[in-house]
Amino acid sequence: VGRGIRGPHVVLRIDEPASEEVLPVAVDQRPREERVVAGGHPVGQLQPRILAAIDAQRRAAIWTVLDQTETQMLGQVQTLIADMGEADPRQWQASTLALGLPLATHWAPALTFDLRKLLRVHADGIAAAMTNSEDLSQRDRAYRLCAELLLLQHSCHWYCKSRWVASARMLARHKTQYVQLLQAVSPATRKSYASLTGV
Repeated sequence: VGRGIRGPHVVLRIDEPASEEVLPVAVDQRPREERVVAGGHPVGQLQPRILAAIDAQRRAAIWTVLDQTETQMLGQVQTLIADMGEADPRQWQASTLALGLPLATHWAPALTFDLRKLLRVHADGIAAAMTNSEDLSQRDRAYRLCAELLLLQHSCHWYCKSRWVASARMLARHKTQYVQLLQAVSPATRKSYASLTGV
């Protein structure tokens, strides 16, 4: 019987239908249209500065909304971690074996990790991406944050099923290999993650 993470809080709807890319497309990348005004001249030729200002305003508005969403999402992850801390610690052990085996956490306790500790690693990675301590561009920051979130999703699937199932699901839904995902998160996340999971 597969396990699930239950609680009063819903943590981020990142388990959505497959997309072609892991990474978010930059907000200014959209289908190009050549708008024509009186005289048959493309708008881009007549008013490039005005259009640039409009695009900048639109991007700023989008980033503001995303910042608010990210803050709420991080708060949900942190609340989940706090709620999990009140439960029996044995409930949150996950096997480091690639394949899920019945009662693996009981007969091989040395080959386990604590999901609560791993979620803290993810929360720290998300927070670091949000504060952008590495001074990444907006696109690269979004890329990093997306990777941190997808690795969080992978960890939840690993706990509920197995590492193999989580990796297969990541590939099927997001067209992203597990190794690629590990390389996309921050070095700090990758190091702490490896220390806990042995990967």
